[in-house]
Amino acid sequence: MTKIFEMIERLEILHDLIKGGRTGTPDDLAKHLDISRATLYRLFDYLKSKNIIITYSRRKRSFVYAEDIDVEILFPIKVIKDEDKLMKINGGSTLFSFRMHYETEG
Repeated sequence: MTKIFEMIERLEILHDLIKGGRTGTPDDLAKHLDISRATLYRLFDYLKSKNIIITYSRRKRSFVYAEDIDVEILFPIKVIKDEDKLMKINGGSTLFSFRMHYETEG
C-alpha cells in the first residue's frame, strides 16, 4: 500500500518542480524523485496517456508542460458498509471475510 502513497508523493513533487521550472536534467530529476531514468520516462508515458504532455526544454534546462495546466492528484477513500455492495466487489470474498473478521473481533 505504501507504493501508492510513494507514487502520489512523486507526482506531487514532479508537478511542483515542473511548474517551478526547476527539474534540471532528466538524470537530476530521476535522482530527485529516487527513481531510475527509465522509470521517469515510463511515468511520463503514463501521464501522456492521461493527456498530460511533458517535454524537456534545453533552454530552461527543465521539463515543462506542453500546455499551461494545473494538476490535481486525488486519492479518494470511501467506506463501504452496505453488505450487498461489499459482496459485489471482487466477488465479495476478500472484503466480506475481512468484514466478518472485523465484526467478530470488534
